[in-house]
Amino acid sequence: MEGKESLDRVERLWRRKTAFCQTMSTGNSVWSVQIGGKKAKQLQVLMMPYLAGPKRKKAIYLLEKYAERTSLPVRVREDFHPFGGMH
Repeated sequence: MEGKESLDRVERLWRRKTAFCQTMSTGNSVWSVQIGGKKAKQLQVLMMPYLAGPKRKKAIYLLEKYAERTSLPVRVREDFHPFGGMH
């Protein structure tokens, strides 16, 4: 996204970091904010009234695809074994 101000607002509201991606051939800077998991789902639901066409279809598809996914609880850090404990 070229408008950093909007992403700065997302950064403050969702506690995510705005990152510089690249400079376009036009000289404009491109910025991004990465959001995943429950926060991404919440943001998508909030944005749904403002989406139309292919972007709305993609948002609906993603919400339906990941509707049943839940995070697994991890009591203590030592109990967390990514990839099933495989090294």
